[in-house]
Amino acid sequence: MLPAHFSAFPVALSELLPKGGKLNPRPIRVRIGTPMRGALADRARAEVLALTDAYQERDSRLRRRVARIAVGRWGLALAAAWSFAEAALYAGTSVQLPQPLTTDRMHTAVQHELRAEGARAVRHQPASGIPYKVYTSEAGHAGIPVGEWALESAAARGQRIVVLGLVLTLIGSVVQRWRRFSPHCLVLLAVTFTVLFAWVISMWS
Repeated sequence: MLPAHFSAFPVALSELLPKGGKLNPRPIRVRIGTPMRGALADRARAEVLALTDAYQERDSRLRRRVARIAVGRWGLALAAAWSFAEAALYAGTSVQLPQPLTTDRMHTAVQHELRAEGARAVRHQPASGIPYKVYTSEAGHAGIPVGEWALESAAARGQRIVVLGLVLTLIGSVVQRWRRFSPHCLVLLAVTFTVLFAWVISMWS
């Protein structure tokens, strides 16, 4: 028991380390309750729990499930399966690589770039919107050495991954407080991606 003249301030820390979670950089919210004089330990504990419950942010069940899969043992396996999904679609079909969703104009533009710059032409890929598979296919037809192509591709693709990672991290930190709207955000993301993808295809048609 605390002395009768002592004033205690119940303090609750939220988002410090969720159950079963990992230590990741994130904002920590501190909630300070009203002062209590001569507070018992049980009463102080109850006040802290009340503060924590009162300021629990609403979360989306879908977001929690997706996050659990992404950081779990199946996350990497799903990413690998997604990477090879397009190749599997070609098996047993009459589709010629690197179709579908490529145009003759894309191939022509890449051919000109490869003739002018060689393997370094792949650095135009992120900005051009032309699929990487088109660059790879045309590089093979142009006789670009595999080692040189791999090095230039690693630089170009690595730069793209870093930029996209920074952008997505910034977006995630901004919209974190609205994570209860995750289903709506996923729908918006799918629609936006579809519109942009259709625009790129039409631009190179």
